[in-house]
Amino acid sequence: MQPGGAFKAAASCKLIKGGFIMIRVRSFTSQDDFENFIDDVNENKWETVTIVRENDNIACDIFTDCKSYKTAIKRFFKALSEAVPELDCKSECEGMLESCENGYFNSNNGSTWFWGVESIDECGWCVFLNVKKSYLES
Repeated sequence: MQPGGAFKAAASCKLIKGGFIMIRVRSFTSQDDFENFIDDVNENKWETVTIVRENDNIACDIFTDCKSYKTAIKRFFKALSEAVPELDCKSECEGMLESCENGYFNSNNGSTWFWGVESIDECGWCVFLNVKKSYLES
């Protein structure tokens, strides 16, 4: 596949100002489209929130350069607040920050959502959230 090939039609991209950096938001309609994006060696994945909406699932993540998990979480939810309006980003952000402050860097309720915050290196973080659409509607 050529860079920027077939998956572009099913993806959208938007820039969100997150502090002093611009964060791209890429939305995909399937896991296959997302995998094509991941496989595209010409695409910079850092500072990009990816969102995959497929069936009853919404999967989101970001890889970001910053020293603090707090900054990474805030960037993530700032971008998600516009891209996933059905998600209560303020509440989710506060809950994730509180959990991390108490030493819990991931959570999973088993059936409707899970999230995590992982250190990539001394100045990089991955934040992810997977949630069922039906959970957001309840």
